[in-house]
Amino acid sequence: EYYIYDPYYEIEPAFTGFRLADGEYEEIALIEGRLPSEVLGLELGEREGVLRLYNPVRGVWFGPSRERVEASEVRALEAESRASQAESRVEQEARARQEAEARARHAETELEKARAALGRL
Repeated sequence: EYYIYDPYYEIEPAFTGFRLADGEYEEIALIEGRLPSEVLGLELGEREGVLRLYNPVRGVWFGPSRERVEASEVRALEAESRASQAESRVEQEARARQEAEARARHAETELEKARAALGRL
């Protein structure tokens, strides 16, 4: 099964689904404005402008709880912070590597000068 949902209604139809049957995808018929999923045993539908899952047996809509949404947002912010810190470390390591390479080049130049001076002596 696969589903297409356009909450901006820029495509027509804005909500549709397809199920693989005998090697071909067939469109899933809407039932009371929802698309049944045989795989999930649930129905997909729009509620309050958001795509949600509906349990037809219990007659209830599923949706993210506020706590889960807030926890997800916190985890996202923490992940962004860790990514930023990692980027800073990578930049610092790159600068340190460049500085070490510059010191090595300088040391090689000084060594060549010393060898040339010894050769003149």
